[in-house]
Amino acid sequence: MGAHSTDLQRAKVLEHSNSLRRKFEAWTEVQHFYIPSVSLFRARAETGHDNIPKAVQNLELFLPSSIADRVTCDKRLLDAEFNLRIAQAEGALNDLRSQILLRGRLIKSKGHHSSGQHLLTRSRKLINRVQERIEELAHRYRSIRAALLKLGPHVNEFSWLNTLKELMDQDTGTGGLTTDDVGGSEGRRKLSWIWRIHGVTGEEVDETTQKGMEF
Repeated sequence: MGAHSTDLQRAKVLEHSNSLRRKFEAWTEVQHFYIPSVSLFRARAETGHDNIPKAVQNLELFLPSSIADRVTCDKRLLDAEFNLRIAQAEGALNDLRSQILLRGRLIKSKGHHSSGQHLLTRSRKLINRVQERIEELAHRYRSIRAALLKLGPHVNEFSWLNTLKELMDQDTGTGGLTTDDVGGSEGRRKLSWIWRIHGVTGEEVDETTQKGMEF
């Protein structure tokens, strides 16, 4: 909260914080039933070095991916998180492709149609906003993949490594696929792996373009 936050804003933040705290407590009650030993980790983690309780948004969930190397987890829990992470990774990549395509459209539009300081400033702000979203999604994907790397050996699943690959900066850079590239020749297409997985074809990429333009 900023120094000039209103009473209403503070009240809403407090309400959301209390709601999140109740959900967190419900989660821990169920989790301790299935993984009793996790209570020891939580007791040490929920207070800082000064013994002051942490804010609820900073508390750890201790999902199987973060504790499976230290405690025994039920295989069903490991499988459940693994399947969740696979879906999350695919969703993050879908959103990432949409935003990259949208950025390409915005850059092209800025070059062709923007004139005058006001329009150029507005275009830059839009592009920067999309770029920030791209960076957020890239960070999200990398975090999800890190969890999958921890879960893989415990569930004996490694085939996903062939499709959900390591995401490099160049995979999301401005040199990647743009709207023009979708209809271009094969020689013009220099597709990162993120465009070649799960049967992403020219037709499906075009659908992603339309979805991205709804941003």
